[in-house]
Amino acid sequence: MSPGRAARLSTASLAALLVGVCLVALAPIADGDIFWHLAAGRDMVRTGHWLKSDPFTASAFGRPWIDVHWLFQLGAYAVESLGGLRGLVLVKAALLAVGAAILWRTVVRTAEPDGGIAAPAAVMLLAGVFFGRHWLLVRPVIVSLVFLALFFAILERHRQTARGRALAWLALLQLLWVNCQGLSALGPAMVAAYALTARLSHRPWRPLALVFAVCVVASFATPYGIDGTLLPLKLLLRISPGAENVFAGQVAENIPPFILERTSPAEVWHVKWFLVILSASFVVARREVSGARALLTLMLVPLALAANRNVLLLYWLCIPIAVLNLAPLVGRVSKRWPTPFAVACVGALLVELGFAATAFRREPTVATPTPFRFPVESVRLIAARPGPDTIFAPDHQGGYLTWTLGSAHKPYIDTRLILHTGSEFSEYLSLLSDPPLFDAFATRETLDWVVLPTAFPDRYLGLLGHLLKSRDWTLVFTDGSESLFARGGIGASVDLGDAATTDAILATLTTRYAARPDLLAPARLNLAKLELVAGYTREGQRALAGLDTHDARALRARCHFLAGELDEAEHIALALVAQDPDDVHSLDLLARISFRRNQQAAGRAYLRRALDADPFDDEARSLIGGAGSTTP
Repeated sequence: MSPGRAARLSTASLAALLVGVCLVALAPIADGDIFWHLAAGRDMVRTGHWLKSDPFTASAFGRPWIDVHWLFQLGAYAVESLGGLRGLVLVKAALLAVGAAILWRTVVRTAEPDGGIAAPAAVMLLAGVFFGRHWLLVRPVIVSLVFLALFFAILERHRQTARGRALAWLALLQLLWVNCQGLSALGPAMVAAYALTARLSHRPWRPLALVFAVCVVASFATPYGIDGTLLPLKLLLRISPGAENVFAGQVAENIPPFILERTSPAEVWHVKWFLVILSASFVVARREVSGARALLTLMLVPLALAANRNVLLLYWLCIPIAVLNLAPLVGRVSKRWPTPFAVACVGALLVELGFAATAFRREPTVATPTPFRFPVESVRLIAARPGPDTIFAPDHQGGYLTWTLGSAHKPYIDTRLILHTGSEFSEYLSLLSDPPLFDAFATRETLDWVVLPTAFPDRYLGLLGHLLKSRDWTLVFTDGSESLFARGGIGASVDLGDAATTDAILATLTTRYAARPDLLAPARLNLAKLELVAGYTREGQRALAGLDTHDARALRARCHFLAGELDEAEHIALALVAQDPDDVHSLDLLARISFRRNQQAAGRAYLRRALDADPFDDEARSLIGGAGSTTP
């Protein structure tokens, strides 16, 4: 390949990488963490002080809070003040693009003698970003990815040139990083890996050892001193797999990827294949393997296997490592078959850009949170009443309530689970698995409001049904996706069993989503599910009228079951299972139908199939101990 052609391919590869990364990153905010980060930034600006105790939630109010994210929070609040949620998403995309460019440049510069690596590096990096898109949330981890890229670039440059001047930047980077996120502990660990390798290979190691010591000292330079430095260790223990660790087993992002693959294969199926490619790259490299890169890999792989949230870190650093391992082989291939090699790389980049563009087109606007994820409408009603009051809501919505309602309205809990003990979090989860416990809990905690989702996740449906039947709580608002309950009958009650109520909600949804018909169907499905939870099968059918999707048919089958129309329910469920043999919810329904008919063997067979498809299926596991339940 001529130098000019190689240069053009390199430039085009970098451009494709940057465009693809931005397309993948431009997704609306779906994670609740960013809102308590914003609230913290707002409070620090208002008071002029760091936050040393929890000011936000009712369950942890006044407890010591080691807020190592304070610098990120001030920056996020500044961005939101200038550009809103759209600004936060755009800055996230820009930071990811910068980090990817740094990694790409590091790989190309390090592998320059082999040549031909620019395009494959772009292909691999963009693939990693695309497959890791579920973890690319507006969180401090985005800043950490940039710091990781900078550390890797500087350390690899020193490995090549043995010049120590650039290493001085690592101390400053560590000082900034340690005040943004607990993942800053990876900085000294990376330096230690390169220092140890240099020492064992009889290369200059003292500058690296000195920088390691300075980075360790910088790790204590936070408003929280040694407590802030030890926080990463505490967080690591929180995600360590084990049956006794409720934080690892009950928080989705802390579940190991190979366990999560049983229930959400679309999110993590690629992890095992990347580990195969990564291992193969070390085999191909053999004697040319860098000891420092091998140590980094040995550090990141266990973290990723312990909690799926860390797969993003694995992809971010180990993809460049895998590409560098394969660089000599790629160089030989590019020199022997230059034209087919260039065509294959360009084709792969175009395919990846196509996937990224398709994912981008499917996303709603980035100016507002992801639809159905946060109680947007309920907040308006709560805000109309003066506080102080306490709101029970899912932990992932706690930060949103704090950000939108202010300090007078306190959510019971949010996602800062480091503020809680395992027993406290277990009690919170028990309210969802055993809803009657909520009555005494609500009295003890003097709750004023309850906000519950219908769609995400399903674990709140049991409590939702319990409150709909309670005399102590009144449903004062619902649009099907979110439901607001008030204690003591504050406001007029919503009668879900009234056809006029269903029609009014459907009319509101039709107006709200007039410009987004793709959101109207799931909104109607949420309403139908709520009607089923309330026990109003006729109104559930009314909400489903005209919908013929897989989910609509599944809900329609549930309507027939609850109405006692077992033959109709079975007919629909069997058809759905024929289309998808691993349709867990339809298998569960078929088990219920069998138990209702006193066909115990058939019911148990359906449950075994459901648990084979999803060992964590709550409905199947609950049916094992008591067949014949009539709840949807």
